[in-house]
Amino acid sequence: MWAGVAVIVLGMVAVALGMLTSAPWLWTAGIGLLLAGGAVSRVGGIMHDTHSTQAVRQELAAAASGTRHEGTSAKDMRHSPEAAQVAAGTRALLQDREGSPLSVRFPAALVLVVLGVWLQVGQWVLVYPFNLLGQNTALRDTGFAIVVTLAGFRLCSTRSPRASIIAVLSGLLLLTAAVFESHATTRGTVNELVTGALVFLAGLGAALPDRAQPAGHPRHSSPTGGQPSPDPTGPPARPARHRPAGDDAAPRRLGHTNEEMGLT
Repeated sequence: MWAGVAVIVLGMVAVALGMLTSAPWLWTAGIGLLLAGGAVSRVGGIMHDTHSTQAVRQELAAAASGTRHEGTSAKDMRHSPEAAQVAAGTRALLQDREGSPLSVRFPAALVLVVLGVWLQVGQWVLVYPFNLLGQNTALRDTGFAIVVTLAGFRLCSTRSPRASIIAVLSGLLLLTAAVFESHATTRGTVNELVTGALVFLAGLGAALPDRAQPAGHPRHSSPTGGQPSPDPTGPPARPARHRPAGDDAAPRRLGHTNEEMGLT
């Protein structure tokens, strides 16, 4: 997985150098590295992080000492039938009572990935000039492209407050660069201004908590009084008891009639 990420970063660097040196073969090779790195990362499980979070110092110490930790191979998923059954019942109960969750994290993450790719591709689409100011803008956009794309990939797989904060800060820095940095052309300024605003909004959207959408179907009711069933997929509720026929079938009275009290 991390080898694929390294290939992606190498591809971005190759594309940037190809644009700086006007070498079509170099940025073409960089695009190939981007595609290959993305495929390797996808197969390696970049969308499913199965390793617990550790501090960077602990990871470096483990690598230096040769310590190994338990891991999973590519496309390997841990499965427990009991846990799956409990999760299915809990999910059905929550959807029945609160409705299905409505999240904007994944769409916002996709927007971040697209914006990161645009920051890289837009440099030759907008034809940044090959002078000092133009190439300073191109190099700055390449750095933001790497950070925003990686943050978007992380948010596509799971909720990550750190990735959301990084995306928000990247948008603010892009807006700051658009306003205070010198640009060779107006289109470079507008590109950083618009892209920075979109990255900022997408980062905020990815940080929003999930909200419940009202259920569009009636709740499941049990035959014993209309209470919602705890698990629609589970066993049916126990039927109500019936009184035997006869004198005891009539309901028991609470109190006395007027005749019995002598009021008539």
